[in-house]
Amino acid sequence: MVAKVRSKCLAGKPPTTSLARKPWNRPIAAPWPVEAASLKEVPVMSCIMCGASLIGTTHGVKHLGDSSNTLCLELRRGHPQSANQGTPPKPPRFVGLSFSATLPPSWRPLTVDEEITLRRQLTPDMRHLIPGHRVSFGPVDSWLESGFDGTALLAELSDAPELPVDEGGIAQIRNRWESFTSPDGGRRVVLSARIIDLGTDHHRAIECRIRSIPGDGSKAMEALEFYIPTGGHLLILSFRSWEDTFPETLATFRNVAHTLTFVRPPQGPEELADQLLYAAFFGILIGLLLLAANRTRRLRDH
Repeated sequence: MVAKVRSKCLAGKPPTTSLARKPWNRPIAAPWPVEAASLKEVPVMSCIMCGASLIGTTHGVKHLGDSSNTLCLELRRGHPQSANQGTPPKPPRFVGLSFSATLPPSWRPLTVDEEITLRRQLTPDMRHLIPGHRVSFGPVDSWLESGFDGTALLAELSDAPELPVDEGGIAQIRNRWESFTSPDGGRRVVLSARIIDLGTDHHRAIECRIRSIPGDGSKAMEALEFYIPTGGHLLILSFRSWEDTFPETLATFRNVAHTLTFVRPPQGPEELADQLLYAAFFGILIGLLLLAANRTRRLRDH
């Protein structure tokens, strides 16, 4: 009997986010037919978007149990028959409802439980993940075994309107981050910014190089960040590592960026109300960073 592996959320309370109610937020189905006998179980993990149990199969990942959030993601891997044909397996392909990308072989999403375990080692903006909105990626198994090494991708999908992809949008990014100061005196400095065509479908976006300088004297971090308008919302992809290792990791970050695809094109120019909402979102984002840094300082003091 032939069945299809589907990543879907079953019965439960309706989603609370406005984005989850959009008609395009529907479950993803794997594009290949799967023999029932081939569904060999491998270790179970949790869905980073809805918290439901996930079980790996030889053809991908499927949900177990009930869930209420339709903003689910699937990690698709190469077809297992490739190993029998003597060809190397394809690298993992992260597929989401806003973007997808081919990740380095050791990378995967960080679950909420793993984030709690690593919280003291992570940067403030990687703490307190919000399923459906803020997700971290990286060599998670290595982090758990040897400690956080600084190399990661933070993806954040907001309900804020699209950022204009022009010099005005670049000016907004510079003004917001260069005026940011954390409770311990930390700063973010925009080193460069430009307009690019991103990924395989040449999606227009703003690329920035940003240095984060902690006020407590700990390691500085450098990031390659993309500000992406998609379907009326703002998607931020922040590839980062410690400043002293950034030149070594930059090629990996760009390789992933070249494989990016996006589900929805930009919606178009903003109205004045949208611009005000965007400014409010940036204020909330900075407030969350300040709150996380303040919590960290209080924990360190105690």
